[in-house]
Amino acid sequence: MKIALSEFGGMAPKIEPRRLADKLATLAQNVSFESGALGLMPIGTVLSTVFNALNPNTRSILRPASGDTRLAFTTGETTGEAFASLMAPSDKWGRVYFTDMFGPRFTVAENYTPGGLKTDPISYKLGIPAPKFQITVGTPVFTTPADVVPDLVKIAYICTFVDKFGHESAPCSPSTIVSIPANIPFTVPLFFVAESLPQTNLSGAVRRVYRAAFDGSTSAWQFVADVPFASTNFTDAVQFGDEAEELVSTDWVPPPSDLKQMVPVASNYVAGFVGNLVCYSAFRLPHAWPESYRFPLKYDIVGLKQTQNGLLIATNGKPYWAFGPDPAAAVPAELDANHPCLSAKSMVDM
Repeated sequence: MKIALSEFGGMAPKIEPRRLADKLATLAQNVSFESGALGLMPIGTVLSTVFNALNPNTRSILRPASGDTRLAFTTGETTGEAFASLMAPSDKWGRVYFTDMFGPRFTVAENYTPGGLKTDPISYKLGIPAPKFQITVGTPVFTTPADVVPDLVKIAYICTFVDKFGHESAPCSPSTIVSIPANIPFTVPLFFVAESLPQTNLSGAVRRVYRAAFDGSTSAWQFVADVPFASTNFTDAVQFGDEAEELVSTDWVPPPSDLKQMVPVASNYVAGFVGNLVCYSAFRLPHAWPESYRFPLKYDIVGLKQTQNGLLIATNGKPYWAFGPDPAAAVPAELDANHPCLSAKSMVDM
Protein backbone atom coordinates (compact mmCIF):
# COMPACT_ATOMS: atom_id res chain seq x y z
CA MET A 1 0.00 0.00 0.00
CA LYS A 2 1.35 3.41 -0.95
CA ILE A 3 0.99 6.27 1.51
CA ALA A 4 1.45 9.73 0.00
CA LEU A 5 1.99 12.85 2.14
CA SER A 6 1.63 16.16 0.36
CA GLU A 7 3.14 18.00 3.33
CA PHE A 8 5.74 16.65 5.72
CA GLY A 9 7.09 18.45 8.77
CA GLY A 10 9.85 16.08 9.90
CA MET A 11 10.40 14.23 13.17
CA ALA A 12 8.88 14.87 16.58
CA PRO A 13 10.24 11.93 18.61
CA LYS A 14 9.21 13.25 22.04
CA ILE A 15 5.50 13.55 21.26
CA GLU A 16 3.19 10.65 22.04
CA PRO A 17 2.61 8.93 18.64
CA ARG A 18 -1.17 9.01 19.02
CA ARG A 19 -1.01 12.79 19.50
CA LEU A 20 1.13 13.46 16.41
CA ALA A 21 -0.20 15.72 13.70
CA ASP A 22 -0.63 14.10 10.28
CA LYS A 23 2.47 15.81 8.89
CA LEU A 24 4.85 14.61 11.66
CA ALA A 25 6.61 11.30 12.36
CA THR A 26 8.28 9.74 15.38
CA LEU A 27 11.13 8.57 13.10
CA ALA A 28 12.17 9.77 9.63
CA GLN A 29 15.27 7.93 8.45
CA ASN A 30 16.97 8.12 5.05
CA VAL A 31 14.28 10.39 3.68
CA SER A 32 14.33 13.79 2.06
CA PHE A 33 11.79 16.48 2.88
CA GLU A 34 13.58 19.63 1.69
CA SER A 35 10.69 20.46 -0.66
CA GLY A 36 8.11 19.96 2.09
CA ALA A 37 7.06 16.54 0.78
CA LEU A 38 8.30 13.14 1.92
CA GLY A 39 10.68 11.57 -0.61
CA LEU A 40 13.62 9.24 -1.11
CA MET A 41 17.15 10.27 -0.24
CA PRO A 42 19.92 8.66 -2.32
CA ILE A 43 22.63 7.92 0.21
CA GLY A 44 25.38 6.59 -2.04
CA THR A 45 28.83 5.90 -0.68
CA VAL A 46 31.60 8.15 0.60
CA LEU A 47 35.13 6.80 0.74
CA SER A 48 36.81 7.46 4.04
CA THR A 49 40.21 9.12 4.14
CA VAL A 50 42.96 7.14 5.87
CA PHE A 51 45.60 9.17 7.65
CA ASN A 52 48.66 7.24 8.72
CA ALA A 53 50.87 8.25 11.62
CA LEU A 54 48.22 10.32 13.35
CA ASN A 55 49.70 11.80 16.51
CA PRO A 56 48.20 9.94 19.51
CA ASN A 57 47.93 13.27 21.36
CA THR A 58 45.58 14.74 18.74
CA ARG A 59 42.72 16.61 20.40
CA SER A 60 40.77 17.66 17.32
CA ILE A 61 40.81 17.50 13.53
CA LEU A 62 39.41 20.21 11.26
CA ARG A 63 38.44 20.03 7.60
CA PRO A 64 38.80 23.47 6.00
CA ALA A 65 36.79 22.77 2.83
CA SER A 66 35.12 19.97 0.87
CA GLY A 67 38.45 18.39 -0.08
CA ASP A 68 40.64 15.88 1.75
CA THR A 69 42.81 18.41 3.59
CA ARG A 70 42.83 17.99 7.37
CA LEU A 71 44.41 20.06 10.13
CA ALA A 72 45.10 18.22 13.39
CA PHE A 73 45.75 19.92 16.73
CA THR A 74 47.49 18.53 19.79
CA THR A 75 47.75 21.76 21.82
CA GLY A 76 44.11 21.95 22.88
CA GLU A 77 40.54 21.80 21.72
CA THR A 78 39.57 23.98 18.79
CA THR A 79 36.52 26.11 19.48
CA GLY A 80 35.11 26.34 15.97
CA GLU A 81 35.49 25.05 12.46
CA ALA A 82 38.16 25.66 9.85
CA PHE A 83 37.17 27.41 6.63
CA ALA A 84 38.95 28.54 3.51
CA SER A 85 39.35 32.17 2.51
CA LEU A 86 36.14 33.90 1.48
CA MET A 87 37.96 34.68 -1.78
CA ALA A 88 38.79 31.01 -2.54
CA PRO A 89 39.68 29.59 -5.03
CA SER A 90 41.19 32.87 -6.25
CA ASP A 91 43.16 33.26 -3.01
CA LYS A 92 46.74 32.60 -4.11
CA TRP A 93 47.87 32.15 -0.51
CA GLY A 94 45.47 29.29 0.28
CA ARG A 95 44.46 30.90 3.57
CA VAL A 96 42.55 28.84 6.14
CA TYR A 97 40.97 30.40 9.23
CA PHE A 98 40.17 28.71 12.54
CA THR A 99 40.04 29.26 16.29
CA ASP A 100 42.00 27.31 18.88
CA MET A 101 43.14 27.73 22.46
CA PHE A 102 45.22 30.75 21.35
CA GLY A 103 42.26 32.57 19.80
CA PRO A 104 41.44 33.38 16.16
CA ARG A 105 44.22 32.26 13.80
CA PHE A 106 44.98 31.68 10.14
CA THR A 107 47.48 29.63 8.20
CA VAL A 108 48.50 29.50 4.54
CA ALA A 109 49.11 26.74 2.01
CA GLU A 110 52.89 26.83 2.48
CA ASN A 111 52.30 25.62 6.06
CA TYR A 112 50.16 22.58 5.20
CA THR A 113 49.81 20.02 2.40
CA PRO A 114 46.59 20.43 0.39
CA GLY A 115 44.85 17.05 0.30
CA GLY A 116 46.86 15.69 3.23
CA LEU A 117 47.10 15.82 7.01
CA LYS A 118 49.06 18.49 8.85
CA THR A 119 49.47 18.37 12.62
CA ASP A 120 49.77 21.70 14.45
CA PRO A 121 50.34 23.82 11.32
CA ILE A 122 52.27 27.06 11.67
CA SER A 123 49.67 29.77 12.08
CA TYR A 124 49.50 33.50 12.71
CA LYS A 125 47.40 35.73 14.90
CA LEU A 126 44.40 36.99 12.96
CA GLY A 127 44.23 40.73 12.45
CA ILE A 128 46.83 43.50 12.34
CA PRO A 129 46.97 45.97 15.26
CA ALA A 130 47.20 49.66 14.45
CA PRO A 131 50.59 51.37 14.86
CA LYS A 132 51.02 52.64 18.39
CA PHE A 133 53.13 55.67 17.52
CA GLN A 134 52.36 58.59 15.23
CA ILE A 135 54.73 59.63 12.45
CA THR A 136 57.29 62.27 13.34
CA VAL A 137 57.36 64.93 10.63
CA GLY A 138 60.50 66.91 9.89
CA THR A 139 60.77 70.37 8.36
CA PRO A 140 59.55 70.56 4.74
CA VAL A 141 62.26 71.54 2.26
CA PHE A 142 61.56 73.56 -0.92
CA THR A 143 63.14 76.28 -3.01
CA THR A 144 60.93 79.17 -4.10
CA PRO A 145 61.72 80.67 -7.55
CA ALA A 146 62.09 84.43 -7.63
CA ASP A 147 58.90 84.98 -9.62
CA VAL A 148 56.69 82.51 -7.68
CA VAL A 149 54.70 83.00 -4.51
CA PRO A 150 54.37 79.65 -2.65
CA ASP A 151 50.78 78.50 -2.16
CA LEU A 152 51.11 76.90 1.25
CA VAL A 153 48.75 74.08 2.29
CA LYS A 154 48.59 72.46 5.72
CA ILE A 155 49.08 68.66 5.73
CA ALA A 156 49.43 65.77 8.19
CA TYR A 157 50.36 62.09 7.94
CA ILE A 158 49.13 58.73 9.23
CA CYS A 159 50.24 55.16 8.48
CA THR A 160 48.91 51.61 8.69
CA PHE A 161 50.56 48.20 8.78
CA VAL A 162 50.02 45.85 5.82
CA ASP A 163 51.32 42.27 5.75
CA LYS A 164 52.22 40.37 2.58
CA PHE A 165 48.75 38.78 2.51
CA GLY A 166 47.14 42.19 2.05
CA HIS A 167 45.77 42.43 5.60
CA GLU A 168 45.73 46.12 6.52
CA SER A 169 45.39 47.62 9.99
CA ALA A 170 43.60 50.68 11.24
CA PRO A 171 45.74 53.84 11.12
CA CYS A 172 47.84 55.42 13.84
CA SER A 173 46.92 58.81 15.26
CA PRO A 174 47.62 61.82 12.98
CA SER A 175 51.00 63.51 12.98
CA THR A 176 51.62 67.16 13.72
CA ILE A 177 50.57 69.56 10.97
CA VAL A 178 53.13 71.17 8.66
CA SER A 179 52.82 73.38 5.58
CA ILE A 180 53.92 72.50 2.05
CA PRO A 181 53.69 74.47 -1.20
CA ALA A 182 51.00 73.27 -3.61
CA ASN A 183 52.61 74.90 -6.64
CA ILE A 184 56.32 73.97 -6.41
CA PRO A 185 58.29 70.77 -5.66
CA PHE A 186 59.07 69.91 -2.05
CA THR A 187 60.32 67.10 0.23
CA VAL A 188 59.19 66.20 3.75
CA PRO A 189 61.30 63.89 5.96
CA LEU A 190 59.27 61.35 7.95
CA PHE A 191 60.47 59.23 10.88
CA PHE A 192 58.95 56.04 12.35
CA VAL A 193 59.26 54.40 15.75
CA ALA A 194 60.20 50.70 15.53
CA GLU A 195 57.45 48.34 16.72
CA SER A 196 57.10 44.59 17.20
CA LEU A 197 53.96 42.60 16.36
CA PRO A 198 54.11 39.24 18.22
CA GLN A 199 52.75 36.17 16.37
CA THR A 200 52.37 38.19 13.16
CA ASN A 201 54.09 37.20 9.92
CA LEU A 202 56.07 40.35 9.09
CA SER A 203 57.85 38.92 6.05
CA GLY A 204 57.16 41.42 3.28
CA ALA A 205 55.17 43.71 5.61
CA VAL A 206 55.09 47.47 4.99
CA ARG A 207 53.98 50.72 6.53
CA ARG A 208 51.40 52.33 4.26
CA VAL A 209 51.72 56.11 4.48
CA TYR A 210 48.76 58.43 3.86
CA ARG A 211 48.60 62.21 3.67
CA ALA A 212 45.71 64.63 4.13
CA ALA A 213 45.59 68.24 2.99
CA PHE A 214 43.61 70.72 5.07
CA ASP A 215 43.01 73.26 2.29
CA GLY A 216 39.36 73.94 3.05
CA SER A 217 38.04 71.58 0.34
CA THR A 218 38.99 68.10 1.54
CA SER A 219 40.72 66.35 4.42
CA ALA A 220 40.64 62.78 3.11
CA TRP A 221 43.64 60.57 3.87
CA GLN A 222 45.20 59.56 0.55
CA PHE A 223 47.93 57.02 -0.24
CA VAL A 224 51.48 58.30 -0.58
CA ALA A 225 53.83 55.29 -0.41
CA ASP A 226 54.55 51.83 1.01
CA VAL A 227 57.63 51.83 3.22
CA PRO A 228 59.37 48.56 4.30
CA PHE A 229 58.36 47.65 7.84
CA ALA A 230 61.94 47.74 9.13
CA SER A 231 62.65 51.24 7.77
CA THR A 232 62.79 54.05 10.30
CA ASN A 233 62.55 56.97 7.87
CA PHE A 234 61.12 58.02 4.51
CA THR A 235 61.17 61.19 2.43
CA ASP A 236 57.88 62.25 0.94
CA ALA A 237 58.28 63.92 -2.46
CA VAL A 238 54.81 63.18 -3.85
CA GLN A 239 53.61 66.50 -5.19
CA PHE A 240 50.35 68.04 -4.10
CA GLY A 241 47.48 66.56 -6.12
CA ASP A 242 49.37 63.36 -7.04
CA GLU A 243 48.18 61.34 -4.04
CA ALA A 244 46.42 58.03 -4.79
CA GLU A 245 43.43 56.14 -3.29
CA GLU A 246 41.76 57.08 -0.01
CA LEU A 247 42.18 55.19 3.27
CA VAL A 248 39.51 52.49 3.73
CA SER A 249 40.74 50.74 6.89
CA THR A 250 39.70 53.37 9.46
CA ASP A 251 37.88 50.84 11.67
CA TRP A 252 39.70 47.61 10.70
CA VAL A 253 40.69 46.46 14.18
CA PRO A 254 41.66 42.83 14.99
CA PRO A 255 39.05 40.43 16.39
CA PRO A 256 38.90 40.03 20.19
CA SER A 257 41.80 37.84 21.27
CA ASP A 258 39.43 35.40 23.01
CA LEU A 259 36.94 35.21 20.11
CA LYS A 260 35.15 31.84 19.91
CA GLN A 261 33.93 29.68 17.05
CA MET A 262 34.47 31.69 13.88
CA VAL A 263 32.02 30.70 11.15
CA PRO A 264 31.53 32.17 7.64
CA VAL A 265 28.08 33.62 6.96
CA ALA A 266 26.71 33.58 3.39
CA SER A 267 30.34 33.52 2.16
CA ASN A 268 30.40 37.28 2.77
CA TYR A 269 31.62 37.79 6.33
CA VAL A 270 32.69 35.91 9.47
CA ALA A 271 30.87 35.70 12.80
CA GLY A 272 32.22 34.85 16.24
CA PHE A 273 31.39 35.54 19.86
CA VAL A 274 32.81 36.43 23.27
CA GLY A 275 30.55 36.02 26.28
CA ASN A 276 27.25 37.64 25.32
CA LEU A 277 28.78 39.64 22.46
CA VAL A 278 28.27 38.49 18.87
CA CYS A 279 30.91 39.93 16.53
CA TYR A 280 31.16 40.25 12.74
CA SER A 281 34.09 40.85 10.43
CA ALA A 282 34.03 43.43 7.66
CA PHE A 283 32.58 42.36 4.31
CA ARG A 284 34.83 39.57 2.92
CA LEU A 285 37.68 40.60 5.24
CA PRO A 286 38.15 37.99 8.00
CA HIS A 287 41.06 39.96 9.47
CA ALA A 288 39.05 43.17 10.10
CA TRP A 289 36.41 43.31 12.87
CA PRO A 290 34.92 46.82 13.22
CA GLU A 291 33.65 47.56 16.72
CA SER A 292 30.39 48.86 15.20
CA TYR A 293 29.68 45.24 14.13
CA ARG A 294 29.50 43.94 17.73
CA PHE A 295 26.12 43.34 19.33
CA PRO A 296 25.46 42.53 23.03
CA LEU A 297 22.72 39.97 23.76
CA LYS A 298 20.72 39.32 26.95
CA TYR A 299 22.30 35.89 27.45
CA ASP A 300 25.75 34.32 27.16
CA ILE A 301 26.31 32.75 23.76
CA VAL A 302 26.94 29.00 23.57
CA GLY A 303 27.36 28.42 19.84
CA LEU A 304 26.76 29.68 16.31
CA LYS A 305 25.41 27.86 13.27
CA GLN A 306 25.40 29.44 9.83
CA THR A 307 22.49 28.64 7.55
CA GLN A 308 21.69 29.33 3.92
CA ASN A 309 20.44 32.84 4.58
CA GLY A 310 21.58 33.83 8.04
CA LEU A 311 23.00 32.90 11.41
CA LEU A 312 21.44 31.05 14.36
CA ILE A 313 22.85 32.21 17.69
CA ALA A 314 22.27 29.71 20.51
CA THR A 315 22.55 31.01 24.06
CA ASN A 316 21.98 29.77 27.59
CA GLY A 317 18.58 31.47 27.33
CA LYS A 318 16.51 32.28 24.27
CA PRO A 319 18.09 31.85 20.82
CA TYR A 320 18.68 34.72 18.39
CA TRP A 321 18.47 34.92 14.62
CA ALA A 322 20.54 37.23 12.41
CA PHE A 323 19.52 37.57 8.77
CA GLY A 324 21.29 39.09 5.81
CA PRO A 325 24.44 38.84 3.64
CA ASP A 326 25.75 42.22 4.88
CA PRO A 327 27.33 42.45 8.35
CA ALA A 328 26.09 46.01 8.74
CA ALA A 329 22.47 44.84 8.45
CA ALA A 330 22.56 41.43 10.21
CA VAL A 331 21.38 42.69 13.61
CA PRO A 332 20.53 39.74 15.94
CA ALA A 333 16.83 39.44 16.84
CA GLU A 334 15.62 37.49 19.86
CA LEU A 335 13.34 34.58 19.02
CA ASP A 336 10.22 33.99 21.06
CA ALA A 337 11.27 30.46 22.01
CA ASN A 338 12.65 29.39 25.37
CA HIS A 339 15.23 26.90 24.06
CA PRO A 340 18.58 27.18 25.90
CA CYS A 341 21.57 25.44 24.29
CA LEU A 342 23.70 23.16 26.43
CA SER A 343 26.51 22.40 23.96
CA ALA A 344 27.75 24.05 20.77
CA LYS A 345 28.77 20.63 19.44
CA SER A 346 25.14 19.50 19.58
CA MET A 347 24.10 22.06 16.97
CA VAL A 348 23.47 20.43 13.57
CA ASP A 349 22.11 22.02 10.41
CA MET A 350 19.19 19.80 9.30
